[in-house]
Amino acid sequence: MDIRVKIQRNQIHHWIEGGEVLQFDMSLPDYLNLPTYGMRVDYPITQQKVLDAIEAKLVIVRDQIERDSIIRQQIENMGYLDFITTIPD
Repeated sequence: MDIRVKIQRNQIHHWIEGGEVLQFDMSLPDYLNLPTYGMRVDYPITQQKVLDAIEAKLVIVRDQIERDSIIRQQIENMGYLDFITTIPD
């Protein structure tokens, strides 16, 4: 599964308090219903450390996409995406 990743340039920060870390926000432009994910990588950074952190997060995201797809289909099969009901008095 290929997932396009966008790192928001204005949300890249190098923090030194409490141990040096790189912090950045990552979004998935092809999945607009997903949130922006905050990432933290211990400093000093390397290209591989950043890529490993992104890939680890994407495994979690991929699994979430699959779970969401299954539960959404179940809810749709129940007829609860668009319906009318009467509430008791």
